[in-house]
Amino acid sequence: MSETIEMNNAPILDSELGTKRVRPLLFKYSLASLAGISWQMIAAIFDGFFVGNGIGATGLATISIVFPLWMLVIALSMLFGVGASSQSAAKKGEGDVEGARLIFAKGFWYSIILSAIISIFVLTFTEQVVRFFGATDEFIGSAITYTRIYMIGFPFFVTGLYFYYYILVDEKPLIAAFAQIIPAVLGITFEYVFIFKLDFGIAGSPLASWGICVGGYFLLIFYFIFNKKTIFKIKLSDLPRITRHDLNQINKIGFAGFMTQISMTVASIIINNQIGVYGTDLDFAVYGVINAYLIYILVNITQAFIYGQLPIASYNYGAKLYARVADLIKNAVIYSILTQVIVLLSMFVFADFVLMFFCGNDPELIAATKEVMFVFLILYPLGGYTFVASGYFQALNLNGKALINGCSRYIIFAIPLLFILPQISGLHGIWIAQPIADALSFVCATVFMYHETHRLKKLADER
Repeated sequence: MSETIEMNNAPILDSELGTKRVRPLLFKYSLASLAGISWQMIAAIFDGFFVGNGIGATGLATISIVFPLWMLVIALSMLFGVGASSQSAAKKGEGDVEGARLIFAKGFWYSIILSAIISIFVLTFTEQVVRFFGATDEFIGSAITYTRIYMIGFPFFVTGLYFYYYILVDEKPLIAAFAQIIPAVLGITFEYVFIFKLDFGIAGSPLASWGICVGGYFLLIFYFIFNKKTIFKIKLSDLPRITRHDLNQINKIGFAGFMTQISMTVASIIINNQIGVYGTDLDFAVYGVINAYLIYILVNITQAFIYGQLPIASYNYGAKLYARVADLIKNAVIYSILTQVIVLLSMFVFADFVLMFFCGNDPELIAATKEVMFVFLILYPLGGYTFVASGYFQALNLNGKALINGCSRYIIFAIPLLFILPQISGLHGIWIAQPIADALSFVCATVFMYHETHRLKKLADER
């Protein structure tokens, strides 16, 4: 068991999470996450290139339809990963090593069993699921093919991402980065072969970009099995020890992150169905490029900051180092928004090149996507901050605040607008709903974080 030390009369583990300066620590964990995530983003970008150039608009429209399943993986990984790892990080901060390990093991069994049940359900009712997502007769065949391949690997995607959260809590951000980079490189290579050399068609996308790229995360299981230095171990004997209380605690803490991603999934489904009413087949492809690739890049940047701040916030709050937590908020606000703004501006400045990469030699698709992206994405970094705020509150187990911040962008603002605005301005109403929701949700998050900073200052002064 690791040695404990006393700091401000609170026992914490002798850890960099509680001793090093907050800003460099946030950069270290966020950039290490971003380094790995960047390769995942590169893999997603190449997936768009391979699908757009090797299959065409039909392939991009198919991606738009099945995209909610992508977000379901992220949602479940946040339910399990945040729900369990934030508890474990806090237990580490309190010096309870065995408590931290037991939460990890129980969360693992929970994630693998529940995701397997979901996979079996979707595989059983695949056609009904993709039609619910908005698939028309033109795309139903390719959507079914994609979904069936994807869902076979679904439990490994979810549980692999669960391990990723714990690699960070175990203070091994470089291992986390390599766990992302190597599968991403392999995924890019194999997807090229599958689509351009072996003519797998749409089946090549989930096989490589998910089966190899994201499924590779699951190999982190060997780190937890064979690494004698980590406190996080999986024991078969922990399975019968899982109680309803354990599951409720994981669900309670991770629910906000889960709902944050599910709200994106629901919004995507609504948009696809609204496009079916107000748009054309070309508009499905337009939304596929924006949602599955451009937004995917921005979402992963947000995720990097969520990953980076989570162990720092949980640990220091558990150790009652409130001034450090307040410092973390300030830095997370500034740098999460700034990074997204830089990336988005780059997309806008080089829009023709970016879209040509995804759309190939299709000037109609390029022009239509360019017109929509300047409207749909203009305030996206502001809305993205609400997810960082939600992730922060999850790390502190402040679940009500986490849920409000996580759901405000889509459930409270975007989804109602998606039903109201198209009735007023048709297809354009679908596209303008997002920036309005981004602005409103940013105001909501700013109010919450302002009050949270003052609360932390008061707690620090009382010590």
